[in-house]
Amino acid sequence: MKNFQRDLKTFIKNSNAQMFVDNFKRKQKVNPSFYFAYEVDVDGTLKHVFWADGIARLNYSLYGYVVSFDTTYDTNRYKMIFAPFTGLDNHRFCVTFGLHS
Repeated sequence: MKNFQRDLKTFIKNSNAQMFVDNFKRKQKVNPSFYFAYEVDVDGTLKHVFWADGIARLNYSLYGYVVSFDTTYDTNRYKMIFAPFTGLDNHRFCVTFGLHS
């Protein structure tokens, strides 16, 4: 198992951002309500990503009158902030509107 993980990390070392974007493009082809946008810097390094699936977009259309954007949530190994856009439904349960990294 360790050899597989090592080989996989070597394989995706310089292309994991492109694999991420390609995966979102496939999701969008399968489900047109899936939305994503991304930004790269001048070196082609992935800097920002926003995505929302159909359920998140429906939640926003129903309950988006108050939105919380929490950039203190967490960061990943690339030092990119993970920030969910959330709100409350009419039962005061948290619902997700979208995610930003």
